[in-house]
Amino acid sequence: MSTAISNSSPLIAFSAIGRLDLIQLTFGSILIPEAVDREVNIPAPRSPFRPRTWQAVRADWIFVLPVNECPDLAILRANLGAGEAEAIVLAIERQLPILLDDLPARKMALNLNLSPIGSLGILARCKQARLIIDVKPFVFALRNAGIFYADRLIHKFLQDMGES
Repeated sequence: MSTAISNSSPLIAFSAIGRLDLIQLTFGSILIPEAVDREVNIPAPRSPFRPRTWQAVRADWIFVLPVNECPDLAILRANLGAGEAEAIVLAIERQLPILLDDLPARKMALNLNLSPIGSLGILARCKQARLIIDVKPFVFALRNAGIFYADRLIHKFLQDMGES
């Protein structure tokens, strides 16, 4: 099994549907920067406009790492969220895959020669490894949990997976 760096979005997405295990089955262990740990584990204030849909993300296969301040981190923080910026720096430093869903962060990662994998990519890997039979129920569970994916993206993904 391999290791990957994760931003908060895939962790939140899979936690929201009670299937955080799919990330572990795909990668074995996950490294997250401290900013991501804060995003996924510090209770957010309750709000009827933005309810929290996930449980705290703690597991013996998720490891929190500090990120050293560097010029790249400052530049990334100016353009992305703290968790995304720190996750990208860790992925560069450790030369590991990075789990990201946010489009601007994915574009930035690609520009830095990283290969981002999103939540849908994790589902695709699970299906290819025969860990799940179909991705469609998971895609709809994610959407029902409030995880946003553009209709066009979902349609193409399901088509690519032979489930349209």
